[in-house]
Amino acid sequence: MNEHVPAVTAAKRLGVQPHTLAVWRMKGVGPRYVRLGGPSGRVVYKLADLDAYLEVRTFKSTTEEAAAAASAAG
Repeated sequence: MNEHVPAVTAAKRLGVQPHTLAVWRMKGVGPRYVRLGGPSGRVVYKLADLDAYLEVRTFKSTTEEAAAAASAAG
């Protein structure tokens, strides 16, 4: 089952404030999300998308993190 959680729960899972998730949505830098009920509908997150977001930001060392950042930059 692909469980969905509200933005408040997603923020807690990621260790950030709900406002931070809202800013990330506007900037397009946060985890994937689902908007229910049209443009002003509520936002939910799939747990799998939250886990994927964390996974690609998990590193063994600062060297590994720097290499990933350099690779993403081009």
